[in-house]
Amino acid sequence: MKNTDIALVVLISAISILVSYWVGSVIMGNPNERTETTNYLESISGELRTPDQETFNPTMINPTEEIIIGSCNSETQVEDPETHRCMSKEEYEIKKKEEDKNKQNQDDGQNESDDSGAGNSDSEY
Repeated sequence: MKNTDIALVVLISAISILVSYWVGSVIMGNPNERTETTNYLESISGELRTPDQETFNPTMINPTEEIIIGSCNSETQVEDPETHRCMSKEEYEIKKKEEDKNKQNQDDGQNESDDSGAGNSDSEY
């Protein structure tokens, strides 16, 4: 490269730097002239307000509860007739066994009280 070529590259570089600085200043503006406005919030207090009844309605549907539209997966799930909730077949069998056991215990308790009353009446005759 000749000296004139090097001078031309330096001159073009200097001009491009000045033009880019000027374009940047036009687009972004002078930082000293910028003003920003902020909104101030109320101070935080320990007071609890009652929630808006329209937003927090106690009779509203619970969005965290699992809702299945249609029938359960017939291969692995069964619908509980009391709650209409889908559960696995194993869960349903365990629940049914517990219900049967509770019902049998209640029936045994009633039979014992009936037998004890009948025994007393027989001994009186």
